[in-house]
Amino acid sequence: MPVYLPTAAVGSSKLLATLGHSGELMTLFFPHLDYAQNVRECMPALWLDDDRRRGLTWTFGDEWTREQAYEPDANVVVTKLHQRDTDLSLELTDFAVPETAALVRGYRLENEGRRPVAGALFFYADFNLGEVADRNFLRFDREAGVFVHSWREYCCCVGGTPFDEILAGRAADQDAANAKVDMEDGHLGGQAFSLGDANLAGSWRFSLQPGERLDRTLLIVCSTREAEGRQLLTELAGTGFETLRNRARDGATEWLAQFRTPAVEAGRAAEYRRGLLAMSLLFDPTEGSCLAAPEFDPTYLESGGYGYCWPRDAAEFVEALCLAGSTDWAERFLQWCRRTQTAEGFWHQRYWLNGTVAPSWSIPGEALQIDQVGAVLHSLWVAWKATPAARREALLDEHWDWLARGMQFIEKNLQPDGLHVAAYDLWETFRGSFAYSNAALYGAFTGGVELAASRGEVDLATRWRERAQRLRSACLARLVDGDRFARGLNEWGEVDWTPDSSVLGMVDPFDMLDPADAADREILKRMVLFIEQNLQVNDDRGPTVRRYVGDAYVGGPASAVNTLWQARILFRLAQHEPAAGYLTWGKQYLDSCLAHATPTGLLPELLGAKHPYWAAPHGWAEGSLVRAILELEKAQGVGAT
Repeated sequence: MPVYLPTAAVGSSKLLATLGHSGELMTLFFPHLDYAQNVRECMPALWLDDDRRRGLTWTFGDEWTREQAYEPDANVVVTKLHQRDTDLSLELTDFAVPETAALVRGYRLENEGRRPVAGALFFYADFNLGEVADRNFLRFDREAGVFVHSWREYCCCVGGTPFDEILAGRAADQDAANAKVDMEDGHLGGQAFSLGDANLAGSWRFSLQPGERLDRTLLIVCSTREAEGRQLLTELAGTGFETLRNRARDGATEWLAQFRTPAVEAGRAAEYRRGLLAMSLLFDPTEGSCLAAPEFDPTYLESGGYGYCWPRDAAEFVEALCLAGSTDWAERFLQWCRRTQTAEGFWHQRYWLNGTVAPSWSIPGEALQIDQVGAVLHSLWVAWKATPAARREALLDEHWDWLARGMQFIEKNLQPDGLHVAAYDLWETFRGSFAYSNAALYGAFTGGVELAASRGEVDLATRWRERAQRLRSACLARLVDGDRFARGLNEWGEVDWTPDSSVLGMVDPFDMLDPADAADREILKRMVLFIEQNLQVNDDRGPTVRRYVGDAYVGGPASAVNTLWQARILFRLAQHEPAAGYLTWGKQYLDSCLAHATPTGLLPELLGAKHPYWAAPHGWAEGSLVRAILELEKAQGVGAT
């Protein structure tokens, strides 16, 4: 199937949905945030009986202009559409009801012209419940005014403001039995049930004088028991649209309240909060894991898919939440790490959110991504440091066994010079011993030193300190040469001088190089210049950073993660040399990255080139945004003193 790139997302702990720029419902994940994806098509449309435009018009057509944005500090999406010919405006407001598997869409259709307009406003959906098209059962309960679509235990109830006309159709047919076809004459045939590959449509008739408007509410409730879904839909319908929207707003306020507010400009603080709100959509609080991004390429047409949990990405994700002020999500993630670690002490490339190993190509053995082991162990240290002192001992006691097992795995996979044996890199492309991966192991060792010392494990702390020192010395001796920074060693042990922005991991988050140290700082100055000279991409929105020279993935565009990486390090340099211009330089990258976001401000993994944005919202990118603004706060505080 084609790859459709969403511009917005809404959800709750029980459901995740993505939206297109024209109000299309692109995905609907239930009962888990990664499975199943239950919608094939779901789009709004109008049928107009007007001499200026007669017939069916879908909102993705060229006759519409569109704007889309989140409400401030809420995961409520407002899509504003305007049809030039008729001066009709259609405003769609989408959100999920907290702690439920319910989506709400508000419709506001307004005649902004000087002539009356009549027609029908349509809701159309082709659900594939459980990701299955066949053997579905669809019926319309005329008394309740509710569509009930089911497959096995999966059930989707659709209702709200009563429809004027309905059709339970068959998606495979090419005549009026297909709801999408039947819409073309502006009326629906009224068939109330369908079997197999079913689709549905409901419509509201309208006749609007100039200045008049039509308000309607649609509810989509997912459940694994029909009776429970119908009961919830009835309750929500009786609650009213504004009350439900306020619940969504209150849920966002509650999420944000657990995090600190950085002392930055109002616009920056809003960007920070938007990053945190995007992260709330990707984290499964029951499982303790998070998505890289909502899945948008399930058939692996242009990628290997994104709707999974990579331990490295999740480690960066929860570290950002710790630094922002809450360790709760890290503690849930650490429990997930305990469950998913192998007996040997490593983690696989990626997982379903429930901890089942997902389809992978970086497989154990010579293709293992060893950096993920270091990143997870480093996140335990970060969470421990952010935890109140009274809780630290219990936290470490709870996780010490798998920490020690992971550290032992790392030690078994070191070469005599201290670098790790050949493994896959973080880009899942090259095999060797890499600057980033070795930095991740360094971060695990240095964190392990402090954790071991807190337990009185003096011998372990001493051994891990020596490992860390040897690893750092080997990296600096073999992978840094004046103004050049090597990606790492290739699988034959030769130095690979290909410019690769992942060398920034030597600084952040793993602190192999410390900006507070004058000698290290000189290396960092050369490193950020090396990145600028070799990997910077410039366009009318500003500078961004590519992953590495020769990158061909999805056209080889710049990356939000890597651009924010550079910004984070520049802000850290600015904290020690406030007069050197690093603060302004870092802001350029930060601003450019945000300028490449989706229309609603969500950060994708990749910026531009073949696609305007790729994989949004991206958990690692959103976490990196949060960290960048926290580093900016520190840099501006230093500059103000």
